[in-house]
Amino acid sequence: MKKLASFLSMFLLIVALLLTGCGVDKKAASGLTKDSVNKVSSNTSLGSVNKNNSSDSSKSQVEQPIKADLPKTIDSAQNQENAPKIISAPTTTIEATPSAQTPTIQVLIPIQPEKTDTPAVTIAINCQTAVAKGLDKQENFKDVVPANGVILPPTKVEFKEGETVFDVLKIVVRENNIQMQYEGSSGTAYIKAINNLYELDGGPLSGWMYCVNKVYANYGCNQTKLKNGDTIEWNYTCNMGKDLGQK
Repeated sequence: MKKLASFLSMFLLIVALLLTGCGVDKKAASGLTKDSVNKVSSNTSLGSVNKNNSSDSSKSQVEQPIKADLPKTIDSAQNQENAPKIISAPTTTIEATPSAQTPTIQVLIPIQPEKTDTPAVTIAINCQTAVAKGLDKQENFKDVVPANGVILPPTKVEFKEGETVFDVLKIVVRENNIQMQYEGSSGTAYIKAINNLYELDGGPLSGWMYCVNKVYANYGCNQTKLKNGDTIEWNYTCNMGKDLGQK
């Protein structure tokens, strides 16, 4: 049997070689054609399938990232939900506010009078004793004796060094338009009347007396020299100075 089988195999091989060298019959040719067509069609269909597969694969490649990202997005969302939340500490904003204004303390500084090199004294002229005697009520003394007894209120007068009470009296009566009459020389001036109120008008012991810093002098006014800041008063007396506090 084995020899028969090997003989048949050799015979078929020889036949096949002959057929290959001499050509094939129509049926074989048609069979081959059909087979080739089938192969071609199968190859075509395979190609179309491959093309479809390639297009599908390309579509899947385009869509794949989206499909692939969705689970990631969901996963990331789930991870964010599952992740511990970081709660930021509350912040406090402190706005700068203008500081309260410091209260202004006003200190009143008294204005000092300007110092001058020129010395000055204060002088006043009064006749209260004549008022006390009632001369201001008499018709002939109505314009001579004021009701308050003040002929010249305290007035500051500048003077030069070496000037006397008499010099200052002449200055103030001239500046204030007050009548004044005196007799004697410059060395022995005697005041007879001021503002038309004469000696002896208030009685036999009446007349004008002066004092410097409340001290009455017993010599002529032109002999009393002044110093800066002195206070001079000319007062009318009706009793030789006793009504002025003199003995």
